Amino acid sequence: MKRLVIYALVLLLFACAEQKELSPVETAQIVAESFYTKDNTTLKNHTTKEGYDGMVSIQNFVPDGNSNDSDFKILNEKTDGEIAW
Repeated sequence: MKRLVIYALVLLLFACAEQKELSPVETAQIVAESFYTKDNTTLKNHTTKEGYDGMVSIQNFVPDGNSNDSDFKILNEKTDGEIAW
């Protein structure tokens, strides 16, 4: 019985350690890069449904280009509770 509890705790530890909470800056960078590279799966995973729908409709107007040309930088960041600017 003790071994079962120990195995369960170890499994729980690994399951919890796998999830990573991204900062607003990291999320914004992922969204911007996936938008310009047209990686819609990643874009959908990091935005809301409304945000994703809007970005995909705008994405059709952006010409295809080299993803290495992107020079994404966060110039200023402000967090107010659950809202980040």
